[in-house]
Amino acid sequence: MSTKNTESYIGLNIGNYNSVIAVLSAEKGVVDVIANEDGDHKTPTYLAFADSELYSGTQAKHQSIYNHSNTIVGFLETLGKGPEASPALADFFCKFTKGDDGSSHYLIAEQDGSQSKYSSYQILVKFLTQLKNTASQNLGCKIDGAVLSLHSSWSQEQVSLFTQACKEADLPVLQLIDETSAAILATDLLDSASDDNVIVVNVGATKTDLSLVNVRLGLELPVAKASTEEFSGEKVDNVLMSFFADEFKRSSSIDVIANNKNRELLKLKYGVETTKHTISNARTNSASVPCTIESLSNGFDFNSKITKLRFEMLCNRFAPVLEKHLLDLLQKSKYSPLEISKVLFVGGSAEVSQKLISKIMSMFPNATKVEHDHSADEMIAVGCANQAHLIHIAETVFDQSSPSSNSIENIKVLASPVGLKLSEDSMITVLSKNTPLPAVRDIFVNLPKDLGSTAYFAICEGKPNVMPPQPEESEEDDDDVAEPVIPAAYSPSNLLAEFSLDLPESTKDKKIKLSFHIDINQKLTVTAKDTSSNTSSSIEI
Repeated sequence: MSTKNTESYIGLNIGNYNSVIAVLSAEKGVVDVIANEDGDHKTPTYLAFADSELYSGTQAKHQSIYNHSNTIVGFLETLGKGPEASPALADFFCKFTKGDDGSSHYLIAEQDGSQSKYSSYQILVKFLTQLKNTASQNLGCKIDGAVLSLHSSWSQEQVSLFTQACKEADLPVLQLIDETSAAILATDLLDSASDDNVIVVNVGATKTDLSLVNVRLGLELPVAKASTEEFSGEKVDNVLMSFFADEFKRSSSIDVIANNKNRELLKLKYGVETTKHTISNARTNSASVPCTIESLSNGFDFNSKITKLRFEMLCNRFAPVLEKHLLDLLQKSKYSPLEISKVLFVGGSAEVSQKLISKIMSMFPNATKVEHDHSADEMIAVGCANQAHLIHIAETVFDQSSPSSNSIENIKVLASPVGLKLSEDSMITVLSKNTPLPAVRDIFVNLPKDLGSTAYFAICEGKPNVMPPQPEESEEDDDDVAEPVIPAAYSPSNLLAEFSLDLPESTKDKKIKLSFHIDINQKLTVTAKDTSSNTSSSIEI
């Protein structure tokens, strides 16, 4: 079926403080992130009431310094909850309070002196409507379908409210998917022929979500999740605010933090946000980035700088927190750090510190960082756009009242890795742990040149190797210190079977194809085949 140029299917990621809209172009085959009315790819998740007008996104954020009491932020966190769920930044803005009747709402001051009440749900509907209009105006046509991301911490009640809000905003939802699934869809991980164990580090404004996911030949299998509020974009902002507030105090004798005035704190916060994003993109430790704020307090302007090295040192305090939660995640899942093959960083603050990224990668010596074409804060929306396009092309109809995920549950999987034993300490993993059953995998092996007329194969299960102790960091370079030897993810444990293949004389320098087939009842058949002579041998286990 051909796709009309007027059809538009988008992906939406609505974060606590920023939102992103993406669309996949059927003609170009690439995903574009839609700019809002102000030309920005990120739209602040802000809504403001002023002079009988409703402002959203960048415009709402710009006027929030002088209209903070009528500006609403953090309403996704309070959806279906009480005031205790409000994120820290929301304290600067319109308060989410509980009334005498037990209901929670935002109080907006009107021009005539009266007050209007809005629930988190009502604010969400208004913001969704604004995002839908932004996308429609940018694309020049109505939205035919959208895939939206779900926050991992949401309860079923919050998901239901979110779904209903989309309907009320007249947003045609095709599917709701988990943020981790959306992030993976934005990469080529599901297109790979390999089996991977992937750690997804999703650093948002208010918390960090950690996920362990198995990718098995295009299938995404969630293993475990964890969350922490000890590291987030907001935490980094707070560290920078304290750093620059001390600088301002030394020059002006004014303590902005202690004064606790919303206008001053918001000016400081927005100033350090700009500085944070700029310094994060710096490539050298000597790079210096200014923080300039006009009339920060009592008419005093603020001008200061921070180097990349100093910024990395400030962020370094979060490394032990991330390491602890990642190790807890692995322990809960019964995985070794050596079993992780890929690490994916997503979220607005995921790549704020290159030092933190390096420390996380050093935890997984057999892993590589997943590279992609989009910035980390766009990945989830891009994945949603990819999914929307796939749903449209497949002409699949989804039940919009029942949000679903592209993950697979309640299937039989392989409990331990299975492969070819090379020695007492070495093996080639062919069928990875947690591979869905049934499964087929092929490998090719080179025969030794001095091999006789028979090739022998030992099939075994594997056990995770223990992560060796890592050397402590040193400020001094020591060329005499040898790099630690990093073992493979697995070593042989149980020997399952041995069999042989008789070889013609001409086969000695050829490759042998080994095929592993395991059915749903875990009966394993291994076949060795000489591709040049078609000689083969099999064994059932």
